[in-house]
Amino acid sequence: MRQNGRKKKGLAWWCPNLSYACLRLGGLMSISITELEQVLWDRIPLSRHMGVQLDSITPDQAVLNLPLKPNLNHKGTAFGGSIYSGCALAGYGLFLFSLQERGFTTNNIVISEGSIDYTKPVDGDAEIIAQWRSQEERDVFFNSLKSRGKARVQIEAQVVVQGKVSAHFYGTFVAIL
Repeated sequence: MRQNGRKKKGLAWWCPNLSYACLRLGGLMSISITELEQVLWDRIPLSRHMGVQLDSITPDQAVLNLPLKPNLNHKGTAFGGSIYSGCALAGYGLFLFSLQERGFTTNNIVISEGSIDYTKPVDGDAEIIAQWRSQEERDVFFNSLKSRGKARVQIEAQVVVQGKVSAHFYGTFVAIL
């Protein structure tokens, strides 16, 4: 895809509607939270139907809001699959944003493994907080990605409702350049 005679890099392949200015072009620019949310909605349509919204994102943490109403089960609490999907989306958003911030461009990003422990019913709107397990693991991941062209790392997420943790998620994310 070309814009002004230059090949688009970064997230252009995910969402052709992204503004050219937000894309990393080898400089210090990065995608905005609104545009990253749009990438999730466009490329993972389920996220739009679930009503998820990114509340905040940094290279260290992503916070995603998961509303109860569109994710209700027959018990009046959040459906377990919606909770898992919300955690995977928060982890994916953090992973994607962090790759972008470090200047890596790839369309080969997947979650290769994931598990979740449900500790109590999600009976209200939830906040999902995704984080790297440790700074050291994040650094090893990026060093491996740079030197080998592929790497995997585990990202964790907590589902919080009214200040109390309702679930813990562990996902292994993979990038191949």
